[in-house]
Amino acid sequence: AGNRVVTVQLTENGAYAGKITANLVKDTNYFSCILQDEANAPLSQEDFSFTLESANGIIDYTNTPIGTTPVYYLPYQKEVAVMSEQTPVIHARLNTLRIMKGDQTTLSIKHIPSGQNILRLPLTQYLLLSKIYNDIGEMSDQEYLDRQDSYTLLFFIQPSDTGIPHICPRMQVN
Repeated sequence: AGNRVVTVQLTENGAYAGKITANLVKDTNYFSCILQDEANAPLSQEDFSFTLESANGIIDYTNTPIGTTPVYYLPYQKEVAVMSEQTPVIHARLNTLRIMKGDQTTLSIKHIPSGQNILRLPLTQYLLLSKIYNDIGEMSDQEYLDRQDSYTLLFFIQPSDTGIPHICPRMQVN
């Protein structure tokens, strides 16, 4: 259902050693995380860190993550961007390996000056909420996670009296 399959003939020292069949699954995901002040106040990229945490650093021949050791994915690019209406945002781009239904993948945003996490999101569950049913019929949650490989997550923050910004209850996925 959406996955390609390949059969490979194995040889050892030129002699036939058997065949294996392997599902071909795209094992990478791309995240574009945008952090914006609700009042459009300027943000400093040095004040915030983004981390994806998942135990998916090793994948076996069936494309299934193995092991329980967490891997911490950091942005490969982080910048302050200014939108057309002079709205400054922090834009962080991250990659991760295959996300599995039921895993414990999380996205965290930390306010560096205070040392406090302002967001720790159970990412897989939120991604599954963005699943749209279409005319090809219902697809399983895992098939959706395997097919969809690019996500845009938009978070809004607002200042507080403590100096630690709060995530507003407004988030957009894709």
